[in-house]
Amino acid sequence: MNATTAANLLASMNGEAFDYTKFMLYADRARLQGHQQLAALFENAAKQERFEHFVEGAGLAGLVRSDEDNLRNAVGSESSEVEKRYRDFAERAFAVGDDAAGAHFEECGRAEIRRREAFRAALSKLESNALRAW
Repeated sequence: MNATTAANLLASMNGEAFDYTKFMLYADRARLQGHQQLAALFENAAKQERFEHFVEGAGLAGLVRSDEDNLRNAVGSESSEVEKRYRDFAERAFAVGDDAAGAHFEECGRAEIRRREAFRAALSKLESNALRAW
């Protein structure tokens, strides 16, 4: 696949995933306000974003591969977030006095570390053929 097309698929999937989550949050809010039909509208839109648009893009992009490949990708993604994204975001937020956001980014980084280590452990088990009993 052309590199630009592949990058556009990934950008599209990021947007679809964000919209899915955003629309589900909107649905929760609408439901709390007693607007059941509005909540259903947001949920239906969210489902289309995730179960149609994202899934089709993921298929075209070859997002899901073998369990080993998926775990290696997950470790790499989590590592990038730990080593660069959340650390930098936290530093920048604290530097301008946005302490709540800085603390949020630090917590996200800690969560990424825990997930990365869980993915690494699962990959190790899979590679040693111990995952079947897991």
